[in-house]
Amino acid sequence: MTSKTKQIIIAVVVIAIAFFGYQMFFAPKDTGTSTLSTTSAVKQTVVDGAQLYTMLKRLTNVNLKGDIFSNQTFISLVDYGVTIQDQPVGRPNPFAPIGSDSGSQVSTTTSANATISQPRVR
Repeated sequence: MTSKTKQIIIAVVVIAIAFFGYQMFFAPKDTGTSTLSTTSAVKQTVVDGAQLYTMLKRLTNVNLKGDIFSNQTFISLVDYGVTIQDQPVGRPNPFAPIGSDSGSQVSTTTSANATISQPRVR
Protein backbone atom coordinates (compact mmCIF):
# COMPACT_ATOMS: atom_id res chain seq x y z
CA MET A 1 0.00 0.00 0.00
CA THR A 2 1.04 3.45 -0.72
CA SER A 3 1.44 6.06 1.95
CA LYS A 4 -1.58 8.02 0.63
CA THR A 5 -3.84 4.91 1.00
CA LYS A 6 -2.58 4.33 4.56
CA GLN A 7 -3.37 7.94 5.45
CA ILE A 8 -6.90 7.64 4.04
CA ILE A 9 -7.54 4.40 5.99
CA ILE A 10 -6.19 5.94 9.21
CA ALA A 11 -8.33 9.04 8.68
CA VAL A 12 -11.48 6.94 8.14
CA VAL A 13 -10.73 4.87 11.28
CA VAL A 14 -10.13 8.02 13.37
CA ILE A 15 -13.37 9.59 12.10
CA ALA A 16 -15.29 6.38 12.86
CA ILE A 17 -13.85 6.22 16.41
CA ALA A 18 -14.64 9.90 16.97
CA PHE A 19 -18.23 9.40 15.73
CA PHE A 20 -18.87 6.38 17.98
CA GLY A 21 -17.17 8.09 20.93
CA TYR A 22 -19.42 11.11 20.50
CA GLN A 23 -22.51 8.89 20.26
CA MET A 24 -21.55 6.99 23.41
CA PHE A 25 -20.61 9.93 25.66
CA PHE A 26 -22.02 13.21 24.39
CA ALA A 27 -25.17 12.53 22.34
CA PRO A 28 -28.48 12.93 24.21
CA LYS A 29 -29.98 9.62 25.25
CA ASP A 30 -33.21 8.67 23.47
CA THR A 31 -35.51 7.16 26.09
CA GLY A 32 -38.81 7.78 24.35
CA THR A 33 -39.86 4.14 24.27
CA SER A 34 -38.90 3.20 27.82
CA THR A 35 -40.72 5.94 29.76
CA LEU A 36 -44.41 6.61 30.13
CA SER A 37 -45.80 9.90 29.05
CA THR A 38 -48.31 11.71 31.22
CA THR A 39 -51.10 10.98 28.78
CA SER A 40 -50.46 7.25 28.72
CA ALA A 41 -50.18 7.17 32.53
CA VAL A 42 -53.56 8.89 32.86
CA LYS A 43 -55.12 6.49 30.34
CA GLN A 44 -53.68 3.53 32.24
CA THR A 45 -55.09 4.90 35.51
CA VAL A 46 -58.53 5.26 33.94
CA VAL A 47 -58.36 1.68 32.62
CA ASP A 48 -57.22 0.38 36.02
CA GLY A 49 -60.03 2.30 37.72
CA ALA A 50 -62.59 0.84 35.32
CA GLN A 51 -61.31 -2.69 35.99
CA LEU A 52 -61.42 -2.06 39.71
CA TYR A 53 -64.99 -0.77 39.48
CA THR A 54 -66.05 -3.81 37.43
CA MET A 55 -64.52 -6.19 39.96
CA LEU A 56 -66.17 -4.30 42.84
CA LYS A 57 -69.55 -4.62 41.13
CA ARG A 58 -69.03 -8.38 40.78
CA LEU A 59 -68.00 -8.71 44.44
CA THR A 60 -71.11 -6.91 45.69
CA ASN A 61 -73.21 -9.63 44.06
CA VAL A 62 -71.44 -12.41 46.00
CA ASN A 63 -73.54 -13.97 48.75
CA LEU A 64 -71.62 -15.88 51.40
CA LYS A 65 -73.50 -18.60 53.19
CA GLY A 66 -72.57 -20.42 56.38
CA ASP A 67 -72.70 -23.78 54.61
CA ILE A 68 -68.91 -23.88 54.34
CA PHE A 69 -68.57 -24.28 58.11
CA SER A 70 -70.69 -27.43 58.10
CA ASN A 71 -68.83 -28.89 55.12
CA GLN A 72 -66.99 -32.14 55.95
CA THR A 73 -63.78 -30.91 54.31
CA PHE A 74 -63.75 -27.81 56.52
CA ILE A 75 -64.48 -29.85 59.62
CA SER A 76 -61.60 -32.23 58.82
CA LEU A 77 -59.03 -29.37 58.85
CA VAL A 78 -56.53 -29.72 61.68
CA ASP A 79 -54.80 -26.79 63.33
CA TYR A 80 -51.07 -27.43 63.53
CA GLY A 81 -50.42 -24.04 65.13
CA VAL A 82 -47.32 -23.53 67.24
CA THR A 83 -47.45 -21.34 70.33
CA ILE A 84 -44.51 -18.96 70.42
CA GLN A 85 -43.03 -18.81 73.91
CA ASP A 86 -42.22 -15.50 75.58
CA GLN A 87 -38.63 -14.46 75.03
CA PRO A 88 -36.50 -12.27 77.31
CA VAL A 89 -35.87 -8.76 76.07
CA GLY A 90 -32.27 -7.50 75.81
CA ARG A 91 -30.64 -4.33 77.05
CA PRO A 92 -32.69 -1.17 77.61
CA ASN A 93 -30.47 0.75 75.19
CA PRO A 94 -28.71 -1.56 72.73
CA PHE A 95 -26.64 1.34 71.35
CA ALA A 96 -25.14 2.35 74.70
CA PRO A 97 -21.57 1.22 75.41
CA ILE A 98 -21.36 -2.16 77.09
CA GLY A 99 -21.25 -1.82 80.87
CA SER A 100 -22.92 1.59 80.96
CA ASP A 101 -26.31 0.12 81.84
CA SER A 102 -24.92 -1.45 85.07
CA GLY A 103 -25.10 -4.92 83.60
CA SER A 104 -28.77 -5.34 84.37
CA GLN A 105 -30.87 -7.06 81.80
CA VAL A 106 -34.48 -6.16 81.38
CA SER A 107 -36.56 -9.30 81.72
CA THR A 108 -39.93 -8.05 80.63
CA THR A 109 -41.74 -10.20 78.14
CA THR A 110 -44.62 -9.61 75.85
CA SER A 111 -48.00 -10.32 77.39
CA ALA A 112 -49.64 -11.78 74.30
CA ASN A 113 -48.83 -15.23 73.00
CA ALA A 114 -48.77 -15.41 69.24
CA THR A 115 -49.70 -18.54 67.37
CA ILE A 116 -48.86 -19.56 63.86
CA SER A 117 -51.60 -21.60 62.29
CA GLN A 118 -51.37 -23.75 59.21
CA PRO A 119 -54.57 -25.70 58.74
CA ARG A 120 -54.20 -28.92 56.79
CA VAL A 121 -56.59 -31.55 55.59
CA ARG A 122 -56.24 -35.00 57.15
